[in-house]
Amino acid sequence: MTYGFRLTVVLTHGERLKSDEREIHLDLAAPIGRVTLRSSPPETPFSEAGQLVFIGGPYESRKVADHAGRALKNAVQLAAVDARTGLDVGKDVVRTSPGQVVIDQHAENGILLLPEVHGLLVYEETGTPMVLAARADFTVQSPLGAFTAAIAIRVGAPILDEKRSRSRP
Repeated sequence: MTYGFRLTVVLTHGERLKSDEREIHLDLAAPIGRVTLRSSPPETPFSEAGQLVFIGGPYESRKVADHAGRALKNAVQLAAVDARTGLDVGKDVVRTSPGQVVIDQHAENGILLLPEVHGLLVYEETGTPMVLAARADFTVQSPLGAFTAAIAIRVGAPILDEKRSRSRP
């Protein structure tokens, strides 16, 4: 059995890496070794990607893969400071995960379906690793009048209603 890791980092809003590439390989010192760096979403070049995914492996044990992944996570965090690049290396928290039925169906086809994690994920390499991820953006609109009334209440000022003030003599 061998093990691998995925380190998913999120670039700060508006921060991007200038490159038309979508994937590069890095040969790093031990304990990390060779790592693949991919843009995320995968179809986008680094210059448009809001996330970066580092993939390392194979390693002979979970402990070795975890050690390599944590070493890379620390290096990425320090490199971001050096390069003045805003990013978040995450707290190794699962964002989404497919159900067991879906995982089992993919495993039958040699695909290791992994949860989407912000940060470091160490896994046993039992198939070709893949992450299913979905993103949605939405906007909530609040009435401007309610917002300005709340401001006026907070500062203790009378509420100004433009319609009423125009109709007054």
